[in-house]
Amino acid sequence: MTVPTRTELHAEVDRLFREQHPAAPEKLDPDDQDQSSLVQAWLEIRDTVVNEWTNKVFFEHFPDAGKLDPQDPGDQQLIDYWLDIRNQIRDAATPRYNWDDPTAIKDRAAGDVERSETGFPLTLHDSIPLPLEWAEGVEPVNAIATTFREEYNRRLSMSVYAGPTAVSGFPIIMGTTEENEDEVREWSVNRIADIARSIATRSQQEAFWDAYYRVALTSAIEATEIMRPAIDHEPGVAVISDLRIPIAALYLAKRPGMMLAWLDAAILKATATESERIQVLKDASKAQHRIVSFITSLPVWPEIPGLIADTVSIVLDETEPDLDRDFASYQAALDQFRHSCERVAETLFRNCLLRDIPRSEIALHPEIGVFVSGYKGSVLAGWDEEIQFLGIR
Repeated sequence: MTVPTRTELHAEVDRLFREQHPAAPEKLDPDDQDQSSLVQAWLEIRDTVVNEWTNKVFFEHFPDAGKLDPQDPGDQQLIDYWLDIRNQIRDAATPRYNWDDPTAIKDRAAGDVERSETGFPLTLHDSIPLPLEWAEGVEPVNAIATTFREEYNRRLSMSVYAGPTAVSGFPIIMGTTEENEDEVREWSVNRIADIARSIATRSQQEAFWDAYYRVALTSAIEATEIMRPAIDHEPGVAVISDLRIPIAALYLAKRPGMMLAWLDAAILKATATESERIQVLKDASKAQHRIVSFITSLPVWPEIPGLIADTVSIVLDETEPDLDRDFASYQAALDQFRHSCERVAETLFRNCLLRDIPRSEIALHPEIGVFVSGYKGSVLAGWDEEIQFLGIR
């Protein structure tokens, strides 16, 4: 069945809201304390409808799934499917799976084969070692980037495989304990509080984006190295001889998503009203444009940053959210911002894949394009999983 759109969702929520609150203002103001109960009522209706619609699509594909348990490793793939549907409905996120083709989804759920848009089998390759911990010196020094890497590795050293560090499809020798999760969560929240204290300042915003692009570029480079053995370069096209999808590369894509969740959480922690949050998000978006020009200073594979800086700048210009217009909520503004971040992640990864080949002579084979789409989707998945892990929203 077709996945409902966010436009359809909002229309249905508005209809139900009007039925329950006929005297409510035509347009709600999240910053008006007198309307806070009405705003909350609208959000509760939205969440109810989203869950109902998500379940309807999900169980159409997986009628025997039953109740999903986030603590059960065996349910992680199904949960990922459910979230992918939910995010498409609620946030208009780009889907990571083809929900218009039930056969393709069921093939993947039943075994180890996924079929791409071109119909060729893409075998999930689980024999590639998973690069869990983040090696020292992977990215140049930046206080925020270093802190982020340390917190990321702390989770893994304490066997906390939850949120973006959850490893679907790989056996974990030791399970996560609630005590470890609580301890790591507290540490991460404290680090986010450090960022929140000055996130509204230009210098802190630029420091964050400098750190983010170090993290995002490093992750794209590592994912590319995992991907590269599967790609044969020939004039005019990158050809697949025996493409296996290294799910470890999609796991790496969650790192930049996790860091974007820290920015999201810091904004929420540092502000008290919806208008304040939208303003900080707007300022942070502008700071991202400023810092991109400095990507060329990164001493990580110096042959690629110039190209990446140019293409990222173009993507930012094309997808920059219009945060000057009125938004009903911070979440509405964030949805536009998330789309821009998704496209940037795709651009970083795509250009890392093409770094050895003149752009005038190469085009991504459709099979690789499927994988690139999965990579950018995993960035948003990492963002959502981190927010859920932190219990922020």
